[in-house]
Amino acid sequence: MKELYDQIKSRYSLPDYDSLNRLFEISTLEDDEFLVRSIRSRILERLERHIKIIDDLVHGEGSFASLHELSSVDEILRDKIFKVYSRFMFLSREALELSLKEDDDKSAKFINKVFQEWDELMLIMSSIVLALKNSWKDEIKLKEQLKYLG
Repeated sequence: MKELYDQIKSRYSLPDYDSLNRLFEISTLEDDEFLVRSIRSRILERLERHIKIIDDLVHGEGSFASLHELSSVDEILRDKIFKVYSRFMFLSREALELSLKEDDDKSAKFINKVFQEWDELMLIMSSIVLALKNSWKDEIKLKEQLKYLG
């Protein structure tokens, strides 16, 4: 896989193999013939995973977890959630649009763009997940919520 990637890397000015593999596990891709498209699809999978995390939080269909976590979200965190969600959705829709056209040049530009943004997006996601995790430390608030539901 690495040898094939190195061939297309120079053609499309893509990031180095190890860096892209660390983020998106491209070494596990099986489609050698359409590697640029396969990488774009793998990136879309990762985007959708993060979109689902936020969707489950915001639209958790009344689950106790989503109700509890949402109650701990302040305005600053809400803004972060909206910002990162909007960016994930935009990139997801862009990947979808590219899949309809199957243009490797444009897909390569997309890969480069996501690669450049990914660390910042993951920093924002990390702060969101940390805040959600920490919401479970407040036992008093948790007991009050359970009492209300019971």
